[in-house]
Amino acid sequence: MKRRQFIKLLAASGFGAALPVAAVKANAAPGAGNYRYFVAIAADGGWDSTCLFDPKGKANEINKVALDNSLKTPEGLQWSAVPDVKDKAIIENQYRQFFTRYGNRITAIRGVDSLTSSHLLGAKSVWSGNFGTNPSIAALHSAVHGRNLPLPYITFGGHYGGSDYTADLGVEKARLGGGGLLKLMGNPGGSQESGLYGMIKNAHQDRLSRQIMEENGLDYRLSSRSKGLDNLLNYRLSENRFEQLHDNLAQLEGVPDFKGDWNSGRMQHFKLQARLTAASFATGTSNAASLSQWGFDTHGNNNDQYPALGNLLEGIHYLIEALTFFGIADQTVIMVASDIGRRALHNGSGGKDHHNVTGQMIIHPEGSGSGGKYFGETTDRYEQVKLNLETGKADRNGTNLTIRHTLYGMREYLGLNDSEQAKRFPLGENLIMPNLFS
Repeated sequence: MKRRQFIKLLAASGFGAALPVAAVKANAAPGAGNYRYFVAIAADGGWDSTCLFDPKGKANEINKVALDNSLKTPEGLQWSAVPDVKDKAIIENQYRQFFTRYGNRITAIRGVDSLTSSHLLGAKSVWSGNFGTNPSIAALHSAVHGRNLPLPYITFGGHYGGSDYTADLGVEKARLGGGGLLKLMGNPGGSQESGLYGMIKNAHQDRLSRQIMEENGLDYRLSSRSKGLDNLLNYRLSENRFEQLHDNLAQLEGVPDFKGDWNSGRMQHFKLQARLTAASFATGTSNAASLSQWGFDTHGNNNDQYPALGNLLEGIHYLIEALTFFGIADQTVIMVASDIGRRALHNGSGGKDHHNVTGQMIIHPEGSGSGGKYFGETTDRYEQVKLNLETGKADRNGTNLTIRHTLYGMREYLGLNDSEQAKRFPLGENLIMPNLFS
């Protein structure tokens, strides 16, 4: 794809909606622990964490595969065996490679109450802490640590990816899920470009006009300034930062020994999201992203969890390899979660229905010395238990762990809790910061 074509496609997908060029800096301000970048990965549809890092086996009819105690990392993180499903050997290998490679960087959180069993409400609560007024944790990170970047926050969808109140935070975002950029990256000779470019140029001109009106208290029509606005748009689109983004993507695609694929062709859409995220971070364009993979709404057959989870793990590996390629894996925190969980027992169709209890997974930055542990517990019947929030261990006099606790802990980890933006969107009264990440 020619460089100019690519720059136009960035505009068509929202990358043209940048802050004034004078406000751009090379990198976002670091959060706690100098972690500049944050990636939120949504397993859309309600994953079953008993099929991944909270295995129960089939003795209690929780899963249709026996518990294999040999499937553990040196740190003691256990992952699930895989039943007789299509591509079983591939999935087993995806699980093994992921946990043996990244086990010392993983904190697996078990028995989290998502506060709902609804997909829509869960997608909001899991990433924001409530059902409608708080921004997602990724949007908040971008607002606090990336306000001077051209496009601090990029999102590829998920139930909550496109409506997370970033306008109230004064932060720009681009919604890339299902948009022209990914499609045209796969088909650079397509005919959609000119129409998309024209539409986004008109929208961008209108946005710039409103900005000028607000800043100067003026009331005039777009037509009186269209030429000047068009020149400003073209100036922004020709800015070197977007050319560098194009070059970063070309570098990543041109490395013959890049090890992002364990199995080529598996979940390529997610890997495209990962590629653009890593390249954007490395360019200094963005510092937060929301990625999304579907396939976890397994009412009909819960064995479908395993291929979806295996491909998710491979996609996360691809993302980490891309971050490593650009030299920023030691500055990036990754949080993986799902809108809701799955009930312990199978329904009449062999699937599992909605449950408010779920799990989350944090992948700490390379070299951070964090990870290799569990926080929280569930019973053999996959029931939530009260915890001592300092230790993460069962305590009958303890507290039920909710997503508000985990998000509060993540805010602390990312250096957000003392910001004015976070104070505008509290998660609740008297929250104790769980010992999740230290």
